Amino acid sequence: MGLYGHYTQHSYDDGSLGLRDYSLADITLDVSYSIMSNLTAYAFVTHERQDFEQDGVQFVGFGDPPLVQLADPDRRWSMDIEDRVNTAGARLEWNAIADLLDVSVEYSFSKAITSFDPSASASTNPAFGLPDVTSRLHSLGIKGDYHLRDNMSLRLAYWLQSLQTEDFAVDGVEEDTIDQVLNLGEGS
Repeated sequence: MGLYGHYTQHSYDDGSLGLRDYSLADITLDVSYSIMSNLTAYAFVTHERQDFEQDGVQFVGFGDPPLVQLADPDRRWSMDIEDRVNTAGARLEWNAIADLLDVSVEYSFSKAITSFDPSASASTNPAFGLPDVTSRLHSLGIKGDYHLRDNMSLRLAYWLQSLQTEDFAVDGVEEDTIDQVLNLGEGS
């Protein structure tokens, strides 16, 4: 059994635009159990939190030149973004034929929620907050290692993943939804 944690933080104070602050914290609990001498099970759960602070300027394609727009404090905006990710998984490792063939199967599920908190000046005033973006990832893998020699193995592996997202930036946006913007009509 193990418990692991990690924290990092970066501040970018030298610039006035772009990423200003970033932090990452995660914690993982994992366990392993030897079911038999040739069969071992592993499981883990992880919680991860990322926070970003970003500053920007809104430009329009007409009116004042870009440098004038850049200097205008009414075009400034900032965005606080939070990512929360929970992941759980399990793996079985089987030494099917001693010193010759190892087989493993693993599955994991991850759910991420990204929240946006915009703030703006008078001319970039958002009339509403932005909805969360949610992602779900299922991963399934199987692997076999055939040991040809002590220092050489042949590996056959198959990995299947399924990703579902709910993303306001693309959901319901068709090719001609936004005037003067071309879109491929994607959805999440």
